[in-house]
Amino acid sequence: MMDKKISVGILIGICGMIILCLISGSCSSYFCCYCFDLICIETGYREVAKDGQKIAEMHTIQVVLEMYYQMHGHYPGINGKDSWKETKEILIKENLLAPRQIFYEPEYWVSENKKEYVLKVLLNTHLEELNKDVDGYPLGPDKVWCGKNGEKEREYCIYNTKIKEIIITKGDFKRNPYSINHIEIENDTLKLIISYSGGCREHEFNLIWNGAFLESYPPKIELFLSHDSKDDHCEAFLTKTLYFDLKSIKEKYQQLYGVDGEIIINFYDFKNNNHILRYEMKNTENEQTDNANFSIKAKKYSSTLTITNTGDMVLTNMKIIKLTGFTKEGGAMHEEIIKLIPKLEIGKSVNVSIPEISSCGFLPDQSHVLGFNPPPEKELDILSGKLMYSEGRIIVTCDQGIRKSMVFCEIKRKSDILEFFAFYILPPVLVISLIIGGSSLYNQNREKKMNLSLNGRKHYKLKKG
Repeated sequence: MMDKKISVGILIGICGMIILCLISGSCSSYFCCYCFDLICIETGYREVAKDGQKIAEMHTIQVVLEMYYQMHGHYPGINGKDSWKETKEILIKENLLAPRQIFYEPEYWVSENKKEYVLKVLLNTHLEELNKDVDGYPLGPDKVWCGKNGEKEREYCIYNTKIKEIIITKGDFKRNPYSINHIEIENDTLKLIISYSGGCREHEFNLIWNGAFLESYPPKIELFLSHDSKDDHCEAFLTKTLYFDLKSIKEKYQQLYGVDGEIIINFYDFKNNNHILRYEMKNTENEQTDNANFSIKAKKYSSTLTITNTGDMVLTNMKIIKLTGFTKEGGAMHEEIIKLIPKLEIGKSVNVSIPEISSCGFLPDQSHVLGFNPPPEKELDILSGKLMYSEGRIIVTCDQGIRKSMVFCEIKRKSDILEFFAFYILPPVLVISLIIGGSSLYNQNREKKMNLSLNGRKHYKLKKG
């Protein structure tokens, strides 16, 4: 009987906490869900918001790593293991990263030459970004695994490799076996997707040119891809994407001929098979950008920005900048680079999740920053003083000189006396009361059982006597 009373008391206490949480409206706030995970039900929307925050933080780290590379000529970290902890300390010492700027800790792997790295984070849901990230073993076997594309994939990875320079030499070079899966020229970059066997050592690939133009119309050059396997006798089948900068060829061509033009590239693999490519060389420093354009769109009150290249040329070095903390004159007090997009092809789109604005999102009216335009369901709460409202602006720029912006808003809940009482006073009191009450009932029940046991023994002795 007493056990039932204890169970009923605990149940009443839990129900009381739920009712108080609902009365104060705190189940709609993040704080309640963090403090009462057993009470507030985790919704799919919150999981998606968490994943969006993880991806946004990954891109923030990516920007910081590029800044470090520009300063030191290599990426930080320790080869052969997840070295995010060590890398984070390095970035903080370099004043590139704030100590508490990253909430979700990723995995970070760097190659032996510190020219390539992989950032990895596990998502709770299958977002669209998982269909666009790198899969498999980008840095080779026995290193970081980036999952396999499909509905069950949760491994989101960013793989970054630096574009290598062409080596101009007439000397000999390594020609270990490989196969070419794809080869193309994108602007001034030669892209190669190759396959080779190995897996126990890090292979080295270089693009070799003897520095000579063969006189013809148009002129021709010969390029060779060297492959040094470092005596790797393992037989894992690996695939790698290589990028090589062709600007040195363009600069030498313009020095010799004085004009823009076209050349034929005879690309030879290790078997001397010839792959013929055409390379159009244009001086883009003074090139008109009238045909360059892009659009930025966002659904009403969403936190994802869609950028689309609507022009007739490739856009380069696009920066997404977040401005917050505006003064009365309209100047921004805080500026943060959210993401860098090295290249956006013609007609292509990219989605960018903006951190910390999921509670309100982008405004339908993009003409103001200091205005007042909350979502309809939030307006009454703001007018009554229950919510805090602020605005910011997202700026998108590129090397082609185009600059566009979009306004977003942030809404945060104000803590009032009732909420403070419900959060900080009542829960501890209820928990302590439950513990004391349960302990008291338990002791009473125990004493009663002991008394019954003693009475039973006395009755047994009397009966026996």
